Amino acid sequence: MQRAEVSAWLGRHNEAEALYQDMGRKDLAIDLRQRLNDWFRIVQLLKQGGNGDGAEMAASLVTNYKMLNTCSNIYFLSHSPA
Repeated sequence: MQRAEVSAWLGRHNEAEALYQDMGRKDLAIDLRQRLNDWFRIVQLLKQGGNGDGAEMAASLVTNYKMLNTCSNIYFLSHSPA
């Protein structure tokens, strides 16, 4: 586990994720991707199985991401100089 954490700290995120998965700790791989705001990779991890509600959680994450992206675009457009 220390090796995975060091890899993550050094910015080798794919290596860290692989190490977590090799240890059977997909939850830590997902946590890593959450810290990186890598929502689409989280969706891929959830769809790989292992979590009973993975499909629902994946759909929720994508919906939340799209909504946040839309809201931020609206905010910036409404606050930009004319």
